[in-house]
Amino acid sequence: MSEVLFLSRVVIEKLIDYGEAINIVERAFAEDAEGKHFIYPVIREEIHETEGVFGIKSGYIQSTATLGLKAGGYWNRRIARGLPGHQSTILLFDPDSGSPLCVMDGNYITEVRTAAAGAVAVKHLARKDADEVGVIGTGIQGRAQLIGLSKVVSIRRVRCFDIRKDSRLRYADDMKRMGLDVTPVDEAKSAVDDADVVITATPSTEAIVMDDWIKPGVHINAMGADTRGKQELEETIFKRAKIVVDNLKQCLSIGECQHAFSMGIIKEEDVYATLGEIVSGRKPGRTNELEITLFDSTGVTFQDLSTAEYVFRRAVEKGVGSVIKT
Repeated sequence: MSEVLFLSRVVIEKLIDYGEAINIVERAFAEDAEGKHFIYPVIREEIHETEGVFGIKSGYIQSTATLGLKAGGYWNRRIARGLPGHQSTILLFDPDSGSPLCVMDGNYITEVRTAAAGAVAVKHLARKDADEVGVIGTGIQGRAQLIGLSKVVSIRRVRCFDIRKDSRLRYADDMKRMGLDVTPVDEAKSAVDDADVVITATPSTEAIVMDDWIKPGVHINAMGADTRGKQELEETIFKRAKIVVDNLKQCLSIGECQHAFSMGIIKEEDVYATLGEIVSGRKPGRTNELEITLFDSTGVTFQDLSTAEYVFRRAVEKGVGSVIKT
């Protein structure tokens, strides 16, 4: 008889905070650049009859002997029911035997690890004096991104836009309670104007942010595109930007880069670096105050697994969670 630990979101939220997640994810990116991660091919497909996108990301982290996967995706019908669009579950396995070790809610892990990746990108790529933020998309990840960003940047002012007016109004109210100066605006351009950091976190399938809105010195975190067809940025922005990706193959096929790449606006060699190469010191990040930097985030297995491994270890140390005998 073996035992599997089950960890709910309620339990996980008590085991990791945003600051810890940022440190974990930054270290994971550095290890990725050192070749310590084995990332397996991503499965991500549309389920047309349920208006869903289902995917599996899996891999093995050598440094902590962590083997696992995250399964889940995005369903429009969940939003209609008043639920978050994203839904995922993480499984960890014993790499020596293949036996399951832990089943955990993947939603909070996804939130904090994605926010952490965005924060790490800003830390290394934005101007040091960046303090004005434009947020496009005020859902769960738009919130998480701003919380993560607040851990690495002194934010002076935020302007937020969402096509849903009620969402952007709630977002502004909620973020103000955290002590941030947040103003909802009626157009995407108004959120981008004068911003030092632009965050896009939407499920859009067409460009929201236009090239001529982006001034020299801006950093962009493009967080929404993680599936074929998704798009948030006008393709020509890539001609002007220093492009940094979380994973080159993923970003060219399912990330924000996919459109500029497929149209021939950029080639593979036009991608400057992976975030891991910058974090590890293999390549410099921002090198002057005028360059436009762009981080294309698709979400990589090692972000989930490194964060999940930390949570699993903490749960075992504290004796929390539910044990299932199999």
